[in-house]
Amino acid sequence: MENRAAFAKALRTELDRWQAAGRVARLWWRDDDATGPHRALDQLFDLSTSFQAPLALAVIPLNVSPGDWLRGPVTVVQHGVAHVNHAPRGKGLGAWELGPHRSPATVLSEVADGLARLNDQFGDRLLKVMVPPWNRIDLALLPGLKEQGFLGLSAEGENESREPLPGFLRHDGHVDPLRWKGAARFGGWEKVGGCLLERLARIEPDQVTGLVTHHREMDKAAWVFVETLLEITRDHPAARWEHPEILFGGAP
Repeated sequence: MENRAAFAKALRTELDRWQAAGRVARLWWRDDDATGPHRALDQLFDLSTSFQAPLALAVIPLNVSPGDWLRGPVTVVQHGVAHVNHAPRGKGLGAWELGPHRSPATVLSEVADGLARLNDQFGDRLLKVMVPPWNRIDLALLPGLKEQGFLGLSAEGENESREPLPGFLRHDGHVDPLRWKGAARFGGWEKVGGCLLERLARIEPDQVTGLVTHHREMDKAAWVFVETLLEITRDHPAARWEHPEILFGGAP
């Protein structure tokens, strides 16, 4: 898949297989690191609205801009607290905000403050789902999140439990259009498209495939990939974009 046309053909062929088997591929869309108005956010909202693809917008509570700047079929979820690393540096641990490096009581108190801030600003458009920065979280925090009213968690992974706690769901991201080594840029049709197609070829019908974007980091080629994916899946009967509230059981 050296280009858009090759990816589009391969995706249609895969979805045709799903249709022939009487199956519908379930997808969902999460965008991370939102803080407020931005020209790239406008582009994101335009795509979500044009293709009527529900979007879970992961907003950083302590960095959020005031006002009502949402547009289109967008649901807010919580992206950590301040997107700050609290793990010791220089030990190869990676970056953690919601990690085991501080007391659970401290972390959960900060999470609760962030949740209250988002709830005050976004009200009914807030879905109580935690998206941990850098996709890392101490699983020992999950009972505390559930006690605070969180419905679930979204990070990344292939072998994740879809219900790590009774009544607490997990739906991760699986396809990221960007390559992060060095400056963020489109990962290429072969790698990114191949990741999506490989997953669709092997998953069970009830499994959901997550697209994760970062609107501030997207280059032109990455936007073209997302638009191509949305266009093909909108027009194919064997693909459906799930609403985050349905996915996590938050719909009334």
